[in-house]
Amino acid sequence: MVSAALGVLVMALIGGLLVSTLNAQSSVRAAAQSSNTGQLVAKALTRDVRGARDLSTAVPFVGTCLLRLTVVDNALTTPVSVRFVAWYFGNGEIRTRRSTIAIADPASPAAVTATWTQLATGVQRSGSTPVFVTTGSQVGLTFTVAGAAGAPVLIQTTETSRQPRPTASPGVSLPCS
Repeated sequence: MVSAALGVLVMALIGGLLVSTLNAQSSVRAAAQSSNTGQLVAKALTRDVRGARDLSTAVPFVGTCLLRLTVVDNALTTPVSVRFVAWYFGNGEIRTRRSTIAIADPASPAAVTATWTQLATGVQRSGSTPVFVTTGSQVGLTFTVAGAAGAPVLIQTTETSRQPRPTASPGVSLPCS
């Protein structure tokens, strides 16, 4: 009877330890997934910004931010080969779109959802800092990615274009708020 009671006690302790370990593993996996998502966005944006000749931000809808880039694909051709890239933050997502022609403001948030490539979900601004900030030839990226459990992961980077800026500015860049 005593050995059976001790056996049940040992099994309960081992079971509790196993459940605790599985919960910890799940939390670590969720944090790693959030970090990986943020790093994917930061790496893709870095690649585009380094090749960008023109940078601008706009606010197409309340609570959103749009970053437009004119990216030089081949500076050795005449005329220079460029493509247009836009990055959109809104509704807890970061999306991107690439085109051979300039990308206009989206008609609605639903149009973005339907036609733009989704890179991350669970994205929020970090405090009052805009997700995209342009200063001269630099783009700042700051956001948090929510994990399934635990604290959100902060992603923050600044990247500078390696392309010469045109002498005439194509327009005014409105800061994201």
